[in-house]
Amino acid sequence: AEEGEGYVHWVAAHPEERGRGLGRFVTGMALRTLRDLGCERASLTTDDDRLPAIATYLREGFDPAPWHESHEERWETVRKALREPVPIP
Repeated sequence: AEEGEGYVHWVAAHPEERGRGLGRFVTGMALRTLRDLGCERASLTTDDDRLPAIATYLREGFDPAPWHESHEERWETVRKALREPVPIP
């Protein structure tokens, strides 16, 4: 992470608790904590098969930041799987 940037790492829920919005709650709390610590930006990484997590991160305002030539095709696959528009810079 760069100066003034926080990093969100390992947001997870117990399998029996998935689908209840806990990931969004925890992500939101992590972002508020980073803001309270003075971070102006936040970043994260995830695998492209973690579709529920990606949907949560997109709803929380994260944007894809492709940095490898394979990412455009991978984001297109994610976009189709989520059936949502995913902006790719």
